[in-house]
Amino acid sequence: MNLKQWLSRENLTSSAFADQLGESRQVVHNWLTKKHLPSLTKAYKVRSATNGAVDFTDWLPAKRAAADKQRSAGKGSLSL
Repeated sequence: MNLKQWLSRENLTSSAFADQLGESRQVVHNWLTKKHLPSLTKAYKVRSATNGAVDFTDWLPAKRAAADKQRSAGKGSLSL
């Protein structure tokens, strides 16, 4: 799960999450827009704040691409 999905699920704004982490709103916005990736320390803070729902690997481009591909493959198909 990525951060944007988690914030939506938790009904949290990026500003509220930034306050919770002790980060600026701009920093969290940059993560959400993929302008910048968090440092390992900040990724750990996100992981802790989300109780592991957003993990270190969720920031990796390869994992995001694989997840997008899996979602695309599932569109329009019916599993029995």
